[in-house]
Amino acid sequence: HFAPGSMGPKIQAIIWFLEAGGKKAIITNPENIERALLGETGTHIEP
Repeated sequence: HFAPGSMGPKIQAIIWFLEAGGKKAIITNPENIERALLGETGTHIEP
Protein backbone atom coordinates (compact mmCIF):
# COMPACT_ATOMS: atom_id res chain seq x y z
CA HIS A 1 0.00 0.00 0.00
CA PHE A 2 1.48 3.29 -1.13
CA ALA A 3 0.29 6.73 -0.13
CA PRO A 4 -1.06 9.08 -2.80
CA GLY A 5 1.62 11.55 -3.83
CA SER A 6 4.48 9.18 -3.12
CA MET A 7 4.97 5.91 -4.96
CA GLY A 8 1.21 5.32 -5.23
CA PRO A 9 0.67 6.97 -8.63
CA LYS A 10 3.78 5.31 -10.08
CA ILE A 11 2.72 1.86 -8.91
CA GLN A 12 -0.84 2.35 -10.21
CA ALA A 13 0.49 3.42 -13.63
CA ILE A 14 2.72 0.34 -13.73
CA ILE A 15 -0.20 -1.94 -12.84
CA TRP A 16 -2.29 -0.46 -15.66
CA PHE A 17 0.64 -0.72 -18.08
CA LEU A 18 1.29 -4.38 -17.28
CA GLU A 19 -2.42 -5.26 -17.34
CA ALA A 20 -2.61 -3.72 -20.82
CA GLY A 21 0.10 -6.07 -22.07
CA GLY A 22 3.31 -4.29 -21.11
CA LYS A 23 6.22 -6.65 -20.55
CA LYS A 24 8.37 -4.74 -18.06
CA ALA A 25 8.36 -1.43 -16.20
CA ILE A 26 11.27 0.44 -14.64
CA ILE A 27 11.14 3.16 -12.01
CA THR A 28 14.22 5.39 -12.04
CA ASN A 29 15.21 9.02 -12.43
CA PRO A 30 16.30 10.68 -15.68
CA GLU A 31 19.95 10.76 -14.62
CA ASN A 32 20.03 6.96 -14.32
CA ILE A 33 17.93 5.91 -17.32
CA GLU A 34 20.87 4.47 -19.27
CA ARG A 35 22.05 2.40 -16.30
CA ALA A 36 18.46 1.35 -15.54
CA LEU A 37 17.99 0.09 -19.11
CA LEU A 38 21.16 -1.96 -18.65
CA GLY A 39 19.70 -3.44 -15.46
CA GLU A 40 22.26 -1.79 -13.19
CA THR A 41 19.90 0.42 -11.18
CA GLY A 42 16.25 1.30 -10.71
CA THR A 43 13.25 -0.77 -9.71
CA HIS A 44 12.34 -3.34 -12.36
CA ILE A 45 8.82 -4.79 -12.32
CA GLU A 46 7.61 -7.65 -14.50
CA PRO A 47 4.31 -9.55 -14.43
